Amino acid sequence: MFESDASQFDALVTDYNLADGTGLEIVKTVRERESNTPVILMTGSMKIGRTECLENGFSAYFHKPFSCVDIGKELNELLSEKAS
Repeated sequence: MFESDASQFDALVTDYNLADGTGLEIVKTVRERESNTPVILMTGSMKIGRTECLENGFSAYFHKPFSCVDIGKELNELLSEKAS
């Protein structure tokens, strides 16, 4: 579903380490198809840092452990920006 129409999602939240790839592959796919969709990376991995994350097209970066309240605030802000 995502690969056929990324624009149907308001936002995406992904981990870096996935069973069939990485969050970096997901953000690259999103940016190729839909540049306005916010993509948040949450990870415990040391393989990618905040700077690299933002340079590669993520909208926000959270390193575990993190507060769900903080992710909620960031997501609300990103969705407000997208709507305006």
